[in-house]
Amino acid sequence: MKIEEILQIIWNWSQSQPAKYTSEQVKVQKKTVLSWYKKLQDICTAQMCTSTKMVGPCFELQIDESLFKPRESIIDFVCFKAIKNLKSLWQRTS
Repeated sequence: MKIEEILQIIWNWSQSQPAKYTSEQVKVQKKTVLSWYKKLQDICTAQMCTSTKMVGPCFELQIDESLFKPRESIIDFVCFKAIKNLKSLWQRTS
């Protein structure tokens, strides 16, 4: 394989592109792309398992709690804020 093809596969993998899309773009077999995707996943997994943990006073962990809420509650919240803003705008113009 050419280095350009390998780099395109790596880029598409990093962008979560499906293997079928990547095989069509790079013009290689889907099984080749799947093999590369597996290698990349194995490399990242091994790196994460062997790297040191980021803990201690110099590290701060931030968790986006919106990811833990059901989708409906997020939509309700956005709609509530929109209605509140519209009411505020309505009161200012009347």
